[in-house]
Amino acid sequence: MPNRFRAAALSVVLLLLGLFLSPQVAAEEDPTWPGLPKLREPTDGGALWLGLSVSGAQEIAMAKQWFQIPKTIIAAQSLVSSDPVNQVMENFAYVVSPEGAPAPYGYFAPIRVRTVAFGVIPASFTVHLSQPRDAEDLPMPLYSKTDQTVLPGYVFKFEDSTITGELQARISDMTVDGVPIPLGENCRTAENIEVVLDGRGYTSEMPPNPIHPEPELNTWHTSEFYTSINGGKMVGNSSMPQFVGCGAGAEDLSALISGMSSSPENKTIQRQSGTMSCWGWYLFYPCDDHEVPLPTRP
Repeated sequence: MPNRFRAAALSVVLLLLGLFLSPQVAAEEDPTWPGLPKLREPTDGGALWLGLSVSGAQEIAMAKQWFQIPKTIIAAQSLVSSDPVNQVMENFAYVVSPEGAPAPYGYFAPIRVRTVAFGVIPASFTVHLSQPRDAEDLPMPLYSKTDQTVLPGYVFKFEDSTITGELQARISDMTVDGVPIPLGENCRTAENIEVVLDGRGYTSEMPPNPIHPEPELNTWHTSEFYTSINGGKMVGNSSMPQFVGCGAGAEDLSALISGMSSSPENKTIQRQSGTMSCWGWYLFYPCDDHEVPLPTRP
């Protein structure tokens, strides 16, 4: 399909979103998707629920080690402005919880990590990540935004994107040199983990299309670029706060756990799939399993 027809088709879709969708202010639970907040009210354009997946690799700087974050399904409130020339694409992302979690949204699957404590002692533990919850016990989102400009000749320029938000972390089931360490049920970070990731923008002669991505960009799990709609690669650093509440008896192990894992900078690599996949009504794009390779030492 010629580029001008692709652009025209995209404009029609965005116009329909703006005309026919009636999003609500996110102040209470969504009636269609219990456990999620209502759709936000965009200043212009439209909004709808879409699905995507995220996988990644996370560094533990103190241990000079990486571990993989398995594929996580995301329910996203996707907002697209109606301006056909200067367009804003936003995602408000909510983790789809695994079976058995305390709530249907906001909880990652537990991640088992094997490491070497203090550089010499083999250790393993389970990490439980979750999104903070608001006063109505609804998860608070991770947010991404991509600004797009349509240049003369239907050339699409996507600015660099930023993904921000907060996560909470809890640790359980720890062993050190094969010996179980009683951490209790509330060994957690004293503060929320600040998440800041960046996605690299690009210029293309084709409009964004999550079903048929630009051939020069390959696909989301190999591209070095990112947009909120097409997905792609995100990189950044996260600060791991000190731990509190660690220990099942009189002995407080919080300082020991903090010494093993807390650090102001831990590198993160994430890959997001295109929207319209993995969750909800919009399953046009396959929900693939693609692990992010762990970085190798230079």
